[in-house]
Amino acid sequence: VAVMQVAYALTQLVQNLDRTQRW
Repeated sequence: VAVMQVAYALTQLVQNLDRTQRW
C-alpha cells in the first residue's frame, strides 16, 4: 500500500534528520 511506503519513508527521513541534528 502506498500509505505504508510513505510512512516508512517518513520514518527513515525523521531518523536521518534526528541523527544529523543531534549535538
